[in-house]
Amino acid sequence: MNTQFGLDEFDVEALVNLMLRSQQSRTREALCLRIGIDPKRLGFIKDSADADFVVELITYLNEIGNKEAICKLCCLELIPIFSKSEKYAPILTEIAAKLHCDLVLTRNNPKNKQTTPTSLDPSFPNQPDDSKPESLFTKIGTVNKKLLASGAIIIIVLAGYPTYEYLKQPPQLVEYQTLREKATLAWSETNKGEIGEYREGVIPVKSTHVNLRNFIVEAQFHNPYDGAMDNWTYGFAFQENTSDKLNDTQRKSFDVWVASKEKEWRFGGTSRSSNGKLSNLNVSDGSSNKLSLVVKEKKAIFFVNDMYIQTFDLSEFTNKGDVFLIAKDGRSGKSVQYTSLKVWSLDN
Repeated sequence: MNTQFGLDEFDVEALVNLMLRSQQSRTREALCLRIGIDPKRLGFIKDSADADFVVELITYLNEIGNKEAICKLCCLELIPIFSKSEKYAPILTEIAAKLHCDLVLTRNNPKNKQTTPTSLDPSFPNQPDDSKPESLFTKIGTVNKKLLASGAIIIIVLAGYPTYEYLKQPPQLVEYQTLREKATLAWSETNKGEIGEYREGVIPVKSTHVNLRNFIVEAQFHNPYDGAMDNWTYGFAFQENTSDKLNDTQRKSFDVWVASKEKEWRFGGTSRSSNGKLSNLNVSDGSSNKLSLVVKEKKAIFFVNDMYIQTFDLSEFTNKGDVFLIAKDGRSGKSVQYTSLKVWSLDN
């Protein structure tokens, strides 16, 4: 990666993680305009998950050397959100200091087009100067100077712990990644597939033809139309293989899916159901969402676009079964397509 003006891979990873935590990327075009980037020039702005968009954006800015845009991301978008965080503020302050963001933002502010006093030593660009307006970064950074100093000392003392170690991933995501690395791939489809058409009173399903109790399933679902205008749903289901009769009441099942219009997740089991809001669901026509589900022993952990969403109790499920892709309801005649469908076995 090109790091010609100071950002290394740990800085990039830190900014990506904090951008996702801040949810500033939910309004992508507005974000680009705020940091001085023409969104029409970015081919990845629409057809990508939030995590992919943020990675692509920061990598792009880093590679073209757009220091001003990254400073705006760091100082104007993120520091105001995390300024009181003892965990994240030092990381942002360190990145901004590395890029000399206070100097960059002040110099490029139209209100601050003043001649630099000759008494200011150019070899010390951050020294105080009462004649120069105080930049936003300076105002915010002053609050965090002690945090930055203590953070730097901790990093040195820990001898080798990189900056991104402060950005600990949610334990559920760590568990998911660890399990997937050790699991055995049981089903994989690399080509684009189709679940089936939405029809009233019918739930289209796509079977993976596995027989598992503990598993991981993930797939990239492609939106059939603008979900803000008309609702669509899609997700996963599990049904025990305790008989050959699909409608056998003793054959337990559960499903978990996402709904576009309300931007929420829903879970339905044999004896319970629940639902909740989603902050990172892409609902526009042509976009997609990566859904992942980990089923291990008495629980199921659900992720949307690599963000942990919810854990469900599966203590009533004890038998092996099949894993399905489902489309609960939507506009009649429209179908849901998917890519990168994979199922891993976690059975011993």
